[in-house]
Parts: sequence; C-alpha cells; structure tokens
Amino acid sequence: MSNRPEWLQPSRSIYSKQHGIIQVSAIIGDNLYFRKGIISQTIFNWEEEIKKGNLSQIQHTPTSKSLIYQETATEIEGRNKLAYCDVIPEQAANLEQIPDSMHSAVNNVLKQLGINQLYSHQIEAWEAYNQGNHIILETPTSSGKSISFLLPVIHECFKGNSCIIFFNLKALAFDQEEKIREFVNLLPESIRPVILNINGDTSSQERKKLYTHKPSIICVTPDVWHHELNNYQFDNYNFVETLRKISIIVVDELHFYCGIFGANFALLNRRTQLIIEQAGGNLSQLKYIYASATINNSQEIAQKFPIGGKILRLLVKVGQEKLKPLLSVSSPKIVFCTQPLKLQLYLLVKM
Repeated sequence: MSNRPEWLQPSRSIYSKQHGIIQVSAIIGDNLYFRKGIISQTIFNWEEEIKKGNLSQIQHTPTSKSLIYQETATEIEGRNKLAYCDVIPEQAANLEQIPDSMHSAVNNVLKQLGINQLYSHQIEAWEAYNQGNHIILETPTSSGKSISFLLPVIHECFKGNSCIIFFNLKALAFDQEEKIREFVNLLPESIRPVILNINGDTSSQERKKLYTHKPSIICVTPDVWHHELNNYQFDNYNFVETLRKISIIVVDELHFYCGIFGANFALLNRRTQLIIEQAGGNLSQLKYIYASATINNSQEIAQKFPIGGKILRLLVKVGQEKLKPLLSVSSPKIVFCTQPLKLQLYLLVKM
C-alpha cells in the first residue's frame, strides 16, 4: 500500500500502454482490476508495470487522437458505441489588405462591419472581376462567398449598371436579401443601389412598379424570373431600363442547377440574354459569377450555360480560417438519439 502512487486509486482513470485509457475498479495485492467499457479485466503485478512505464497517470500522457478515442470509448461504456474518431488539422486564415482599387465607400462599409482585411479567395475574385472574367467560387460554407460576389455587384451599380442574383429557394433569397441590404444601407444614399426582392408574394402588376431607372440589385428565384420575362412588356420603361443595364448575373448554390432544373435554367439564362439584347444591353460586357460550397465539378456545370467568350476563372483555394473540426462516427448499433448526442457532447468537452 505504501508504494502505491496517489493517482492509482479505485474509480480513477489511468493510462495503460496495452489497453489505453482504463478505469480502476479495485486493487487487491499485486493485481489491478479495471473496467474497459463494460468488460472487467486484470493487470497482474501492477507495481512492475509502473516501473516499466506501462501504467501512468493520464495528465502525464501525450494527448493524441487515439487517446481521446480510447477515453471517450471508456466514458460512454464501451467501444461498440463509437465507430471512428478523428481530428482534422486546423488552418490559419490567409488574409490580405483591401485593394486600393476598391471604392472608398465600400472600404468604409467593410470597416464599419469590422472587416479590415479580406480572405485571399475574396481578393482573387475581385482581381478576376477587374480582369473582366467570369468567376466560379467553389469554396466551403461560411467562407465569405457572399462578400466575394457582392463587391463586384456593388461596383457595377456604381457604374450605373444593374445586377441579377439568382437564388434557388425563396427563403434563401429573403435571407440573402437581408444581408445585402445590411451592407448596402451603410453606403451613402447618393450612390446606394436599389434592392429588389422579386417574389410570388407580390402581384405581377405591383412588381412592375418596383423597377426604377436607378441601378438595381435584383434578388430572384429562377421560376419567378421566368414569369417576369413572360410578363415582359416594352412599354414598361423602368423594367426595360433595368434590363438594359444588367451587367452581372450571379448564380448562387450552383450545385442545385442540375438535371431538369439545370436544363430549364440554361434555357432561362439564354432567354434573359436575348431580352437584355432586345432592350439595348451589351452582352459582350455581361459577366457571370457562380458560387457553390458542395460541388467539385462546378466548372463543368457552368460551361453548359451560354456565357460568351470570356475566361472562366475557378477559385477553389480558401483563405478562410479553419478551426480544428472533430469527426466522430457512432456505431450503427446505436438506436437511441440520446446516445450519439451524449457522445458528441463528451467529445466537445474533451477537445
């Protein structure tokens, strides 16, 4: 008893080179009884095992993914509840200074929003826009894609042009419109573009009254835009003027534009180009920006839409900071929702 370390006590967790993290059940003589999950096992001559370095207290053991896995397996009563556990390496943010070529009013808005630098992929998108290229943003969720396409859109409005932003869902259009409006409302009123959320909640007659001669950002879903073009009339001067000035078309969530939906959108896109041309617009100046977080063949999809002869720039390198994600897979034997939740919460505490 006198030779037993303070950390070697019943009900405590210790580290074994052979078994990983174990919980001591009892110590009787030279035998150490422990529980690994729901199975009781024995280590003979525990004192000799300590001398060999095969047993130690947990805080003196290097932290690693395997140890986190083993400790978790013990705490949730057995490995049969955790199939796999891994920690994905973190990634530092790649930030760059806001370019001088950006309008001072936009620079001021960014600073008001607490943005003093931009991610490298946002800078790349800005440079591609200035070079007159079409752009594909193939970056993860929450990587700042909205800012990436909003900066070119606003600068086109400063030139007196208008833009269309296609969203695949009405709810997404409302959500993004709020974010765009939050940004735009910080601009001086004299250069602030009009934001139009064209949706089915407003009658076609009332929608026509929304169009003005001012530069506009049109937030719309493909189905509603299809009806807009069907109701298109050359005697609606403001609508014609808006169409004539369209210089950028943004397609968000590009991965949705496949199959029948994608084929219909390709036709809708062509109709839009024809009507812009009929209204007196310059198709040679029309640029496209595509954005998607969950796709790896966005360039293949985008090339199916008529976009003219400009270069299509694919941006996949992300400058956004990536925290250390934890990937854990519960055993398929688990049938109750509470067990995976308990596992996930325990892992979050350990990380």
